[in-house]
Amino acid sequence: MIKFPDGVRKRILRDGTSWSSVNAVKEDKTRSGKPKRVLYASMGRRQFSVKMRFTYDEYLIFDAWYNNKCYKGLNSFAFPQIDRICGEEKEYRFVAGSEPSYSNTSGKIIECSMTWEEA
Repeated sequence: MIKFPDGVRKRILRDGTSWSSVNAVKEDKTRSGKPKRVLYASMGRRQFSVKMRFTYDEYLIFDAWYNNKCYKGLNSFAFPQIDRICGEEKEYRFVAGSEPSYSNTSGKIIECSMTWEEA
């Protein structure tokens, strides 16, 4: 696990950020056709749709961190717990097959959308 980059605010925009709980139930049928439910031994991980806003300098720092320290999503990282207001740091990682996407909303601000999961 690595540190989130210094020089980038750890502020997530509430507009555009979302998550859901995990359903850990598997349903099957018995021989007689009755539904049978059991808990999965291993649950899936909660995924978070994350949106952040960077200044141009923060964007450069984040992009260098993502490519050179996070190795394009390979390494997990520490970040304040997303679903708590004053949460302790938790371990997150980029969802496999996803990457940060950027939008230049103004000349000085860059919006970044990402999908993370609990590690």
